[in-house]
Amino acid sequence: MIKTEWNQYYPFNKKCPVITDTLSLVGCTPLAMSQLMRKWEWPINGIGLNTDSWPETSLETIDFSTAIYDYNNMARFADSSSSAAIQNAVSTLSYHAGVALNVSYGIRATSGDDKYIPNIISTHFNYTSQLKSKAMEYTDLSFWIDSLKTTMISGTPVLYSAKWDTEDTSWHTWIVDGYKTLEDQFHFNMGWWSESICL
Repeated sequence: MIKTEWNQYYPFNKKCPVITDTLSLVGCTPLAMSQLMRKWEWPINGIGLNTDSWPETSLETIDFSTAIYDYNNMARFADSSSSAAIQNAVSTLSYHAGVALNVSYGIRATSGDDKYIPNIISTHFNYTSQLKSKAMEYTDLSFWIDSLKTTMISGTPVLYSAKWDTEDTSWHTWIVDGYKTLEDQFHFNMGWWSESICL
């Protein structure tokens, strides 16, 4: 379902804060959110303002209502050789998603909490307020898998977040956007260019 092959680096981080002469990363959560918005090509402009601040950088306030999200120039793949229009389109959406989520920008990792996405995407990007965040730890595994299958069949991708193992303190956010019935596998868009995983 998700055709984009985006990542956290240039040009997607072109508008992210510069820290010690280096562009910070987009962050996996804003990147996943941006790819979902690009899939639906919504909204054209946002709603309201939000201010984000980070160590070593100044306050940044974005007026989402004055932005125009140029989905026509949000290419499936983009790099430093892409046109200025493509670079501007993908970097604007990625950066605005990050500021809306109040992420903490960094040059090695940019962190943001995906549990706030339903509220943020409704408040600033005019999506339905019916979006929900659910935790797997409180759900039976078979029910969880069946719910994902049903969502995939309906043609709706799911934003997913998890740790690699119980000892890991860092999380990664990606998109579940497909299901293979015969292999009983889900398809993950990890936000690592064209690299994806079937599990």
